Amino acid sequence: MESSAVHLDVNVLGPARVRVDGREVRPRGRKPTALLYALAVRHDGLSRDELCELFWGPGRRSNLRAALYQLRRAPGGQAWLDDDRHADTVRLRGHSDLAEFERRLAADDHAGALALWPREALALRADSCLLAGFDLPSAPAFHDWLDAERRRVHELVRACALRRAERLVEEGAFAAALSLLEELASEDPLDEELHRRVMTAAWRAGDRARALRQYETCRRTLHEGLGLPPVQTTS
Repeated sequence: MESSAVHLDVNVLGPARVRVDGREVRPRGRKPTALLYALAVRHDGLSRDELCELFWGPGRRSNLRAALYQLRRAPGGQAWLDDDRHADTVRLRGHSDLAEFERRLAADDHAGALALWPREALALRADSCLLAGFDLPSAPAFHDWLDAERRRVHELVRACALRRAERLVEEGAFAAALSLLEELASEDPLDEELHRRVMTAAWRAGDRARALRQYETCRRTLHEGLGLPPVQTTS
């Protein structure tokens, strides 16, 4: 999203928050609000047909126009909503934390990307990564789209956290690496690869007891959850 004279700041990582010139704003109406969130998630914009299909069904342009009218009436809306009726794509002008996260991730700034995440989102559950607690049951297509976007963002942040942990291990910052890896493993306890990463980091840190405890945690969790032992590479 591009900047404007009126500063729009949309947080969609974790619980959503919309601020205009530093003041929190709550757009009127669930669908206009969800539409704003969708545009913040897809910061390059969405076509009018895509927006219609997400919220009302194909061809429902009058419904879309009404929702966009509601957004324009929000504080600063005429400045930060880019909905030129002669253009097919609708965009926001402003800042999105997800856009900034993806920019830093593309620049291999994994530490900077992770620093943008609120603690409740770093739990790394797919449903907490993006627009936590928000849903729109009256729009099943949006519900499905949001599920897919949550899974996409979940994979992005998981990969970012793993890469950051690898770098910390390379730098010898074992305590920070272990903290991050153990958080990942606790949220996805059946992922044997995560347990191996914790064990490896603990071993490289010289903490053999911690590595063995993690192996026992892995063994017990896999047995209770899947009825399987760890694979040979873990043992």
